Amino acid sequence: MRATRIIRNLSFFGVAPTPVMQPLDLSDIVRNALEQKAHDLKRAGIEVTTAFAEDLPRTLMDESQVTDALVNVITNAEQAIQESNRVRRSNDPA
Repeated sequence: MRATRIIRNLSFFGVAPTPVMQPLDLSDIVRNALEQKAHDLKRAGIEVTTAFAEDLPRTLMDESQVTDALVNVITNAEQAIQESNRVRRSNDPA
């Protein structure tokens, strides 16, 4: 699904796609973004714990745009955690 979206977006390079707004469950979008990053997070030794409210209303959004944004946020967090661990290790007394 993500590969198809990437290829579709590349075919329209330079042209912003029209958002497809639909009522969606944000929890599902977050789960999807975390699934996309699961391998990278596991390889980095990062464990993610989630707790979602079950009665959240559906929200009008473009699934692709929100998923991409969340994947970027998760990637940034992963990189920050890894960098923090490197700095911490380099400052450890030997």
